[in-house]
Amino acid sequence: MFDVQKLDELLVDLSEQALVPEAVKSYARPEYARGMQFHFDYVARLGMSGRRVLDAGCGVGNWSLALAKHFGHVTSLEFNPDRLAFTRLAGEVAGVALDLVHGSIEDLPFSDACFDGVFCNGVIFLTDYRRSMAELARVLKPGGMLYVSFDELAWWDHLILDRGPTEPQLLPMSCGMLVNHVADLLQAFALTDAGRTTSGKLFLVSAAVLGTLRSAIAQQKRVLHQLESLWMLRKPLWQIVRRGQESIEEVRSHMHQLSASGRFFKSIVDSCERVFRFGTKEQRTVVSQDLLSFVQGKNILSTPRRGYCINREDMRDVAGRLGLDVIGLSAEGAVIVNPERPVAGGVYPTNWGVAEMLARKPDSQCAWMTPVYCRAIGRAALSRFSSLIHDPVVTNTPVESAIGTAFWRHYRSALRRIDRSAVLENLIGEVCRGTAPGEESFRSIYRFVQDAIFHHPLVQLVDEYGNTRQVSSLETLAAGIGRCGHAARVACDLFQMAGYQARVTQLHKHVCCEVLFDGRWRVVDADAFKAGIRTTNDDGDWATLDELRAKPVLIDRVPAIGLQLAPYAAWSRGIGGLPVSGYTDVGLAWHRPYVSYLYFGGAPRRPPPPPSIYYKRYLDRVVLKAEAVAVGVQRIRVAVGTRSRGWTYGDFPDDAYLEASDDSTASLELAPEDICKGVSIQVPPITLYVNVSSLDEYQMSNQPIWVWPGDELTVPFSEGTTL
Repeated sequence: MFDVQKLDELLVDLSEQALVPEAVKSYARPEYARGMQFHFDYVARLGMSGRRVLDAGCGVGNWSLALAKHFGHVTSLEFNPDRLAFTRLAGEVAGVALDLVHGSIEDLPFSDACFDGVFCNGVIFLTDYRRSMAELARVLKPGGMLYVSFDELAWWDHLILDRGPTEPQLLPMSCGMLVNHVADLLQAFALTDAGRTTSGKLFLVSAAVLGTLRSAIAQQKRVLHQLESLWMLRKPLWQIVRRGQESIEEVRSHMHQLSASGRFFKSIVDSCERVFRFGTKEQRTVVSQDLLSFVQGKNILSTPRRGYCINREDMRDVAGRLGLDVIGLSAEGAVIVNPERPVAGGVYPTNWGVAEMLARKPDSQCAWMTPVYCRAIGRAALSRFSSLIHDPVVTNTPVESAIGTAFWRHYRSALRRIDRSAVLENLIGEVCRGTAPGEESFRSIYRFVQDAIFHHPLVQLVDEYGNTRQVSSLETLAAGIGRCGHAARVACDLFQMAGYQARVTQLHKHVCCEVLFDGRWRVVDADAFKAGIRTTNDDGDWATLDELRAKPVLIDRVPAIGLQLAPYAAWSRGIGGLPVSGYTDVGLAWHRPYVSYLYFGGAPRRPPPPPSIYYKRYLDRVVLKAEAVAVGVQRIRVAVGTRSRGWTYGDFPDDAYLEASDDSTASLELAPEDICKGVSIQVPPITLYVNVSSLDEYQMSNQPIWVWPGDELTVPFSEGTTL
């Protein structure tokens, strides 16, 4: 459709034309400097497609051109007439017919349910986002998808600190920025200590904020008289701080840990200082009045303003109230529905605190239950649930809480009116579309279940009575999470719908599905094993339970990707990134017994943990050394290469985990005492990547067996390295 290189040249030339207003040029240059291929991939990862799409707040048309690859008709709406005129020129250059509309996303000039998709990038936080979201949802068809990106914390900091107080859009908004920063600060601090925070800690936060503002405001004698009441309130606040167990420095440190950016707390002070130093008299007065209202306990969030810092949970709440199903809610650029088209990062720097949400408007016939949707829900389970966990002790999560109360009411109502078997039958038809009957379609179903259900370590899906076994397959697929029993039930139902005999089997500490294929009951375990991985017998055929029971090592020879859930990863922590206790299933291979034990019991042996490796880099060699090695380790396997394996245990557990460590520079198996003494390896003068794993007697005597390496060690090289 596009010659991307030629298109980039034409669009860059367009952004420099003399007839284009300078304000539009300054906006268009960085937008088109990224290149259209970035925009194409950015949209492709979202899995959006259909007949009609609305680019709400199209700017200079770069996203409209990208959307044209996935939709038959693009409507580009923009409030700024000069930018809309540039979008018309961009469409002409690209040969794309765009329907241009001048208007605001707060009051869309379209009828209800007229778009298959709605795309809104980098606009909604400049509006009354609740009103705008209602409008975007209104014009979206049932089954359609809505994408929005929005500012969480740092956009207004960027305007003040980087662009300066003369930025035209900044002057009427700095007050709203300050008010929202303080409100978000208090909300974040209160939520993260839910269940164990006293109201006194809110005073500590207040005192920390006001105390750090004092030095900035004290220089402005002209506004001090407006803050007399504020300083009178400071005195009792400081007395509370002195009596408390936490100092102001500790509160500041805690704020840094809770913030989405390390600049978060400092930016409040810097922003205020900029306003009072360089802002207009009106700005200084308004900010002073807001600070005064804040310490007096007034509802400053009701202050009229045109700029909003939107909290993710606020956006989730708004989506739920509108009956939208949130597929993904994460940092901007991180929600990926189509894993074949990932994007390396987002549009904005990570320290700007920009987030994104992808949601679907449900329909009464559950037509949205497609393979693309189910895979998206499975991948988005990280951002969908971890941020919801406020309680430091995890309990089982009812279906309606996991899916979303507002959406669940609609979903449950739809399930009462439709034939659930018909929904599963349609789903199987889509999964197997284009595959040959027999082995190919069998593996397609298996891989689909692997992709659609994420083994969330903190969230256990249950019904309203706390029972895991009564959660239906459609409910599990709509939630995108499940443990072994949920995955086995979904696999059993789907294979039965495809015409196979299937059954759910309870094992020692695990549940799997068995499916009859060519006279053999194949083990289908879509919970422990992902990325198409399956257990096989010695002949390479799909294994049966009898074969695995006779030779349990067959289970441990394949990687259990689904159970590699690092305790330091985002899915292992609740809101604010705090650790979660209680019933969790967090752990890597060496934190839990071999998978064969989960199947059949016996001795609960665990793989040994890899040792912590330290290095000393020289010009032509590197020395690797371990301080200690776990008991029972017989050999240490070391792989040194010039290429990173490309994944960490904090990444989503999928095909990437199968990428082997590079051992092109050195591949060693050492005795524990040798690695503890230190080993010198000749290496080239470039950056190296080291992967280390431990082998015990079980692994040594049953090779080949899958051995998980530890975290990859990067050994940099610089010209200053000496012999």
